[in-house]
Amino acid sequence: MAVDRKKIGKRIKKIRVIDLDMNQDDFAGKLAITQSTVSRYEKGEVIPPGDILLKIAKLGKTTMENILEGG
Repeated sequence: MAVDRKKIGKRIKKIRVIDLDMNQDDFAGKLAITQSTVSRYEKGEVIPPGDILLKIAKLGKTTMENILEGG
């Protein structure tokens, strides 16, 4: 099954905006990455590496699988 980067980006943005009520700068700080990297993830330009996906999942109280595959 092909990975849909755009859908993954939308799920990451949902975690940030809906679940955590954070702006990109604050979210980036929690992940120890730049705001521009968060933006690239949310636009579906790139998929976060495993360690960042795990941090996002923990912050959003979800699983990496839910971020990658939906659910």
